Amino acid sequence: MNERIKALADLTMQGEMFVNDVQIEFDRMDLFLSKTEREVKQLCEYILAQEPKITPYSAMTGFFRFSGADVVGDAFVRYGHKITQQTMRSFYLKPIENLSTMEWQHATADFKRVLTRGIKGIIEDIDASMQVNTAPEQIEFLRGLRKVAETMILWAHKCSDRARTFAETVEDAQYKANLTRLADALMRVPEHAPSNFYEAVLTVYVCYSADPDSIGVPDRYFLDLYRKDIAAGTLMREEAKSYLQELFLMLQAKTKVTNPNFTRGGESHFCIGGYLPSGEDGYNELSELIIESLIELPTYAPQVTLRWTKKMPREAFRYAMDAERHDPNKRIAFTNDEKRIQTYTGICGFPMEKAVNYTTVGCNEPTGLGCIAGSTSYMNITRCLDRLLHEMGDTVRKAATWDEFYTVFEKEMFADIDEALLWDDKLMLQRAKDVNYITNLFFNDCIENATSLTQGGCKWAIASPSLIGMTNVIDSLIVIKQFVFEEKLFTMGELLDALRANWDEYEDMRTLIHKRGSFFGNDDDLSNSVARQLYESFYQLLKDRKNVFG
Repeated sequence: MNERIKALADLTMQGEMFVNDVQIEFDRMDLFLSKTEREVKQLCEYILAQEPKITPYSAMTGFFRFSGADVVGDAFVRYGHKITQQTMRSFYLKPIENLSTMEWQHATADFKRVLTRGIKGIIEDIDASMQVNTAPEQIEFLRGLRKVAETMILWAHKCSDRARTFAETVEDAQYKANLTRLADALMRVPEHAPSNFYEAVLTVYVCYSADPDSIGVPDRYFLDLYRKDIAAGTLMREEAKSYLQELFLMLQAKTKVTNPNFTRGGESHFCIGGYLPSGEDGYNELSELIIESLIELPTYAPQVTLRWTKKMPREAFRYAMDAERHDPNKRIAFTNDEKRIQTYTGICGFPMEKAVNYTTVGCNEPTGLGCIAGSTSYMNITRCLDRLLHEMGDTVRKAATWDEFYTVFEKEMFADIDEALLWDDKLMLQRAKDVNYITNLFFNDCIENATSLTQGGCKWAIASPSLIGMTNVIDSLIVIKQFVFEEKLFTMGELLDALRANWDEYEDMRTLIHKRGSFFGNDDDLSNSVARQLYESFYQLLKDRKNVFG
């Protein structure tokens, strides 16, 4: 990394680049406005009251954060989403009946629209939607979005003014030039579509405040301008790397250094590579530059997932694997695009152009580009097995074959999944009581549908239940199939007695299981067959299921 980026990286890891929010006092007369008018007015006032973070080393600025302010903020952090916050105080990480646990909800902005048409184009889309969606509540919602969009333009102009003023205090000629260029650029973007690679990265830098989660698929939406500038000789590869690195440093700096999440890369997670709508592999020279840019930084966030395909060049895959091998903070993950795309087109029914625009967020959960993650809870998949082995002994003892046992197990498991999905819908409906404004500007369908992202505004989303304890269940089923029904080394009754005794006086049985068990991950016929059977059960139950928002 160059000296400028090294200075910014040092400030970032020291916590000096964290953007503190500016609290303001709202007009008491706001109480007489409608709920939407009040929330939008206060949101816009809050945005314009913030101050951008600028240093002598900055070539970018414009990120702001929502904190404890009484405004409706972004859909990721959820400050100001009062019903959601109230619900989370009661249920976040607090299991319901040892089955369902409310978790965070990720969302991934689709920056393609703002990169293609600018916020001016988004405002035009809002105006067009008001010609179609004419119900009073829809018009009020869309007018709110329009006001927030206009405020984002004004915010960029404020940042421009601050950068120009700050430039006058900087003595280094190159750094002063960077700040002057920044001030000029912020008068153009994100109001208008970027005309070069630098402006494109700056646009995402500014708009990221609206959804400080994932940046999606940057090697796709930055690529055309990158290639154009490189070909024209107006951009050098090292210069482009410095812009990407400054963006990545902001993704780290958005979390306070004293926050335990500062060292968790899942605070921001995005994808590179993968299939394109044409069916070709999407890994390109910018994908590689992104990996190189990231691993040079001493940060924990962001993390990147490489979507690898069978068409990906072997040397490119080796490069990414080697980068991960040498990365002390392990910021590179890998996912098999063959299976993902097959699932999204063949099972979920998404068209190819939608299916290829997925990304990973947080701890590698999947979501569509410009979509919110459609599932919000963790399910304890071991509960049904615990109930079966400790409370339903008489029923289990009667099973004469593996198939008979598995049928009983599957019935209990399905009942638990059904219950967990009901809880997930209930929690989603709680979140839906909050209306979001700023995040909707950069998400698919919300403007066209005149519906908040939090209320199912996206036409498609991936609801992927998080089943916790999967390996425990698979291994338990393997033990039962192997030792009780295939090798017949002990009976089901003897196994149940051992479990009730917590293996006291059954140490020999437990040792035998440990030594000879065909556990998951051994890649043998028995363990693989049990895992496949379990996932086939999930498929049969869930293949036609939809959550409360479809």
